[in-house]
Amino acid sequence: MTTTLTSEAPRRTAGRFGARHPLATPRALLGAALVAAAVVGTFVAAGGGTPPPPPPRVVAARSIAPGERLTTDHLATAAVELGPADAGAFDDPAHLVGATALAPLAAGELVQASAVALPDQTAPDVPTGRLTLRLAADRALGGRLQPGEAVDVVATLGTGAEAETAVVARHVPVVRTDQLEDGVGGTTVVLTLAPADEEEAVDLVHAAEVGAVVLVRPGVGTR
Repeated sequence: MTTTLTSEAPRRTAGRFGARHPLATPRALLGAALVAAAVVGTFVAAGGGTPPPPPPRVVAARSIAPGERLTTDHLATAAVELGPADAGAFDDPAHLVGATALAPLAAGELVQASAVALPDQTAPDVPTGRLTLRLAADRALGGRLQPGEAVDVVATLGTGAEAETAVVARHVPVVRTDQLEDGVGGTTVVLTLAPADEEEAVDLVHAAEVGAVVLVRPGVGTR
């Protein structure tokens, strides 16, 4: 038997799973990596990440009534997402210590600039005493007074040539205002004031009982 040798290489046959693929080139590997990175970035942009919480804002730590002088016990902070109407919010409770509430605030409610009178906008001290005066609107700045404002109280005592007009009290804080419609007699304003001490309270009561009281805003007559 004769055996014939040839130089032809043996043929490669397909394996069980088909023909063998050539090894991946460096360029192909780089392309695959870029595609994978793009997929991850799309996932994060679509909501895979967590947005940061809103910054803390000053809120009422408890219910606050108009006229209350704010202390650290009245104030707290909470993460509040501000809306278009919340431009007057505060981020530091220290800015509001000593301010006076101009409107009622519920516990947890955002404290805004329109709801408070800052310390430099009111009288230096708001005492705990209260005094109520009933005046015609034209004697109480037309009734256009807001809680937290301060007024000077001027009174005319006596009649005729014996009458005298003088300032009875200066920079008296207004705690509350209520308007009552009296019909023909016009509008009556009921004011709750906070006199500085007992002596000032007595002077105000005396002036209201025996004289004609008019309220003026501090600074009238100055230049």
